[in-house]
Amino acid sequence: MRREKKRMLLDVATLEDQAAQLAYRTANLGRIVSTLSEEIRRKDEHIAQLASAVRQREKMIDAMQCAASLIQLRYS
Repeated sequence: MRREKKRMLLDVATLEDQAAQLAYRTANLGRIVSTLSEEIRRKDEHIAQLASAVRQREKMIDAMQCAASLIQLRYS
């Protein structure tokens, strides 16, 4: 009987240790997910800035092409 009780107490202690490790790992995963989410948000902002810069440059190129066409028409 004593042996069974000791074994049961050991099993309980083992399960408690495993639960503590799982809680620690879960907390670490939470921090990792939070960090990755923040990195994704920053990269999304950077992509949006780059896309805006590309659109502005495309508009400038279109304007320059129109100006070149007008100049050609003027002197042709």
